[in-house]
Amino acid sequence: MKKVLLGIAAIAIIVAACNSKKEKTDTEEITRTDSTAVIPKDSTATTSKVDVDNDGVLYISSDEEYRFRIISRETDSKPAKILLRNETSGRIYDMERVISASGEKYQDADGNYLWIKGDDFTFGKADKIVAEGSVSSKPKETH
Repeated sequence: MKKVLLGIAAIAIIVAACNSKKEKTDTEEITRTDSTAVIPKDSTATTSKVDVDNDGVLYISSDEEYRFRIISRETDSKPAKILLRNETSGRIYDMERVISASGEKYQDADGNYLWIKGDDFTFGKADKIVAEGSVSSKPKETH
């Protein structure tokens, strides 16, 4: 009985080793001929084309330390989505629209949010406000 189980385990290991070796060979072949690395992806992942608008609305913080630009909007999806680029750091936030009392509020999985009310905006994380400002052509009034 033990010999049978050991035999089955040995066959399973050999099959697993052959499969991983074959995938590695395919990846190396593609990388060598196309100069493109192939990364295995989750079969449930979906890929969609994103149109990037580098001329989208620019939001500048009142202290001019932060600049944000919405580079993509998907209004057809439920909930609506945006890609927000921090022009200062280059970081891109993948955000979904969330419920807000007024204006448009978008939030990512890490809790970063962009809240737009007319020409004014607030960017923050959780309960902390990181930046407040307005559309680049309309400076925010200070009180």
